[in-house]
Amino acid sequence: MEHFSLPPDGPVQKHLDALLFPVFVINLYAGTRMITRAVNRSACIWLNKEPVEIIQHLVGNAIGCVHARLAEGCGDAAPCAACEVLRSVAGSAGTGEPLVSVPTNLHREKYDGPTQVMVLKLTTMKAGGLVMMRLDPSGSAVLQVDGPNEQRHE
Repeated sequence: MEHFSLPPDGPVQKHLDALLFPVFVINLYAGTRMITRAVNRSACIWLNKEPVEIIQHLVGNAIGCVHARLAEGCGDAAPCAACEVLRSVAGSAGTGEPLVSVPTNLHREKYDGPTQVMVLKLTTMKAGGLVMMRLDPSGSAVLQVDGPNEQRHE
């Protein structure tokens, strides 16, 4: 697999950074492996991470998906079969057609608290051999899960 990342001061990276919503540029290989190849500043702020903590990492690991921590890892764990992020990226990669405002629930670990279930909309579009994914967390509902049987809305 070739390694790819955008020059940090290049025109494409500057365009991505001008966007106000989180954008990830993803390479899909082996059908289920989503590697982040580029990310914009909004995604870094949303994740509270530096680009080096996101780029060249599996998407599930980068965004803190709780299922990525299972023994099988991101893309191969049983819940990944129903993952809308994976389905949307694979769909756009396979057909070349964009998918717009696909509703998804992201089960995300927080470094300082309980698991969050974030209700998001995602948009994917193929760009060459890569897929651009936009996440729209604005106005998203967040459900905090404190324990196996405890849930509260925020």
